[in-house]
Amino acid sequence: MGYWLAEKYWGKGLMSEAVKKFMAHIFTKFSLRRIYAYAYARNKGSMRVMEKVGMKFEGIAPKYALKDGKYIDCYIYARVK
Repeated sequence: MGYWLAEKYWGKGLMSEAVKKFMAHIFTKFSLRRIYAYAYARNKGSMRVMEKVGMKFEGIAPKYALKDGKYIDCYIYARVK
């Protein structure tokens, strides 16, 4: 799962609501047992969204993503049905 929201819309609960609805739909439509997502280590807003929708922190993937020419850590979150 991945998402992006323009900064002017941050802090309004829009992404939390969208992700919550997406996860409910996806769990039902495809009979999934697990949904996971990664957040850049510095992206506290994304981590908050994942926690608000019931995802749990599972660990850190060191140097997982390339951003601005450097490899950065990502935090792994998941929700298990």
